[in-house]
Amino acid sequence: MASTRNKVSTPRLQLEITDLYKYGYGLKKIAKIYNSSDSTIKKILIKNNIKVKESPNHKNIKQQTKLIIYLYNKKTSIKEIARQLDCSGTIISQILKNNNIQKNSGKYDDLVPKIIELYNTGLSCQKISEKINVCGATIRFLLKKNGIKTRRGKWIEEKNKIQKLYKNNVHMLDIGKQIGCSDVTVARILKQNDIDIKPYIGKNNKAWKGGITPLHNLIRNCILNKEWKINCFIKTNRISEITGQNKNLQCHHIYGFQNILKSSLMKHKFLDNEIFRLALVNDNRFYDINNGLVITEEEHIKIEKLPKDSHLYWKIWKLFPEFALKKFDFIENQYLFFNENGQLNAQDTKIYESGITNEIKRIIRYEHYLGTIPPHTIILTAQINGIIAGIAIFGRGANKNMPKDYWELTRLCVPYYVVRPFTIKFLNMCVDYIKENCKNIKQLISYADPNVGHDGAVYRMSGWKKEGKTKSSYAYFDPNTNQLRHKSYCRRIKGIDKTEIELAKERGLIKIDLLPKKKYSLSLI
Repeated sequence: MASTRNKVSTPRLQLEITDLYKYGYGLKKIAKIYNSSDSTIKKILIKNNIKVKESPNHKNIKQQTKLIIYLYNKKTSIKEIARQLDCSGTIISQILKNNNIQKNSGKYDDLVPKIIELYNTGLSCQKISEKINVCGATIRFLLKKNGIKTRRGKWIEEKNKIQKLYKNNVHMLDIGKQIGCSDVTVARILKQNDIDIKPYIGKNNKAWKGGITPLHNLIRNCILNKEWKINCFIKTNRISEITGQNKNLQCHHIYGFQNILKSSLMKHKFLDNEIFRLALVNDNRFYDINNGLVITEEEHIKIEKLPKDSHLYWKIWKLFPEFALKKFDFIENQYLFFNENGQLNAQDTKIYESGITNEIKRIIRYEHYLGTIPPHTIILTAQINGIIAGIAIFGRGANKNMPKDYWELTRLCVPYYVVRPFTIKFLNMCVDYIKENCKNIKQLISYADPNVGHDGAVYRMSGWKKEGKTKSSYAYFDPNTNQLRHKSYCRRIKGIDKTEIELAKERGLIKIDLLPKKKYSLSLI
């Protein structure tokens, strides 16, 4: 098993730890999150130039310096003193060092032959430490004292080879395998020799397969995502929801991260780079607790190997059928309608009039760039055996001057797991349903928003007529919450004699000009 120290020594985890500490988490709370000791967390913070506040407990320990020195002179081990005083061994060692008390290694002289013998059999200092109940630092000291170079010393001798391999773009993990050490040791040696270490992201990541890695990383490393993971862990009592294990836990987006990212990118496409970055990171769809599944790293790898466009429930069912049947609303027969890639062939679907269900809310929230269900008159869904393959929402829209026999198509969404092409067929099915069942409706209208990459091709291919463009509009960006706001956010407040411009300025909002939307219509007569 890898040591606890190695688990929190990667550059990515060190960045997480420093961010959490800056955000206000204490050493013990962070240590509990990463299944480590508070002394290890403290070392990482100090190493990253973070000033660590001294805990009240440590101040009390320092007041007992005389007792610590007395116990140590009575040949009580540092480990035992730390246990008696309920603190870490690191602070006891520091107190002894500050008082010029030399560590007494003489009491271990009898163990030196055994330590050397075990070391020569290939055991690491850590393994020897566990075997004879002596700390690893003492074992390294005794070996060095007896003229035996530890592997750490041998690795340092290999520094030229390590540097050469790294400059030739060999990954640190691969270098570690060649030298016989961990990637953490390789990183330490490179840093000691003033070589900048590339973080494990993008092309520097051995498992990188291309794609939108910088944007993915932007969200993964923000404090909101770290809080999301912590809240998911707390909700599930830090065990895998699938197998109940409590080691190497990870948080998996039930509704695919990449799919949420696509709709979020669409939503923020028209923003300037800096505002885009802030708005993207603060899109709360990434941080829904109910969309987080706590599983082990091994389980996560298995799920991620399945096709990206598979249905979110099907991916879990394919690997863990019993858990999926308990966790999700689908029954076993529904899973059988998906093909071998977890996608739904929607050619045999039927149109149904539907109310607002949790499934409709979920699909619109995560897949439509607006993410909300507006006031409406009718919701039509394409379904096969109860599985939704398309959602269309019709109603009066925001235009109060629209005739009563007109409807606006306010939302059109075909989920990512549906085999393409289907959108045009679905739209035509909706039109046929309205013609047959809503005879008072004479005209349908819809708007294609170029600000999010929509050009109206679906409407043109379905026979809708282009009716020109709307007037240019605008939105507001709120720098306090880093979120986009509709222009109505600054409508005049009753009883307050301020204009929209004055209210926007007072709230510190940034006005964002939008491109005009393209209008399309279809006559049902």
